[in-house]
Amino acid sequence: MIKKVSLLGPEFTYTDFAADAFLRGKKAKVNSLTKGIESKVYRDTIEEVMLDVEKGRAAVGVVPIENRLHGTVRCTLDGLFIHRVQIIAELTLPIKHCISVLPGAKPADIKIIMSHDQALHQCHECLKKNFPKCDRVAVSSSAKAFETVKIKDFRHIAVIGPEEAAKKHGFKIIKKDIADEIDNSTKFIVIAKRCMRKRVPDSPLTKKPNTTSIAFYFSRDKSGSLFTVFKAFADNSVNMTKIESRPYKADYGNYLFFIDFEGHPAQKNVETTLKEVDSLVAGLKILGIY
Repeated sequence: MIKKVSLLGPEFTYTDFAADAFLRGKKAKVNSLTKGIESKVYRDTIEEVMLDVEKGRAAVGVVPIENRLHGTVRCTLDGLFIHRVQIIAELTLPIKHCISVLPGAKPADIKIIMSHDQALHQCHECLKKNFPKCDRVAVSSSAKAFETVKIKDFRHIAVIGPEEAAKKHGFKIIKKDIADEIDNSTKFIVIAKRCMRKRVPDSPLTKKPNTTSIAFYFSRDKSGSLFTVFKAFADNSVNMTKIESRPYKADYGNYLFFIDFEGHPAQKNVETTLKEVDSLVAGLKILGIY
């Protein structure tokens, strides 16, 4: 298999940092799919990352799945259900924004603040207080903002982005930790075409129960359908940690339901629960065990 990791680009974004953190961490060392990764491939969309993994163009992929402030990344959820990929790991990174300028530029020179729209929104109060007269310009990513300002030598534009990115692009940081919410973070997942962990009752890395993620749908809306699924979890003492629904327009009823729960399918109570849920729904897919 080609030893590449496909990820949502460009370089020096939080997804890039998440991929680096995973590949140098302990979790990569216990999964044969991640050994010997030789290069990273940056894609413009999450769909492209999913396809790279599904078609074998990359050993694994890294994509965001949830932000603490903005919620679930919907295209990631949809892609997990549609494509033949599985989650093999997850990790969470704190989102720390700084504001920086080119060397030689002064805060008094700043006329425009440039970044991704989410970053601008997350730093609204700081910008309102410290740069009230500056225009805000949204671009496709903070990396794009750094590149634009650097290439065109714009001394009147400041960029909001990760501190690591500012340093790698040679920018001067004028203020750190400028986000309105100091506890913001994003959860990322690592996906592969198949899951290598066939029987791991408990994670040897975290000493916590495994997480299993599933998605399912009903053939049609019916009163009490979802309750019967929840009852199966309760009756078998399986703890659900996340529940979410997504409208779906294919031939799978009106909604897809996503559940994360503690446990591994090799455990008897989890195995029983999954069999019961499978008998209650029109379709069920295990999205990952990690």
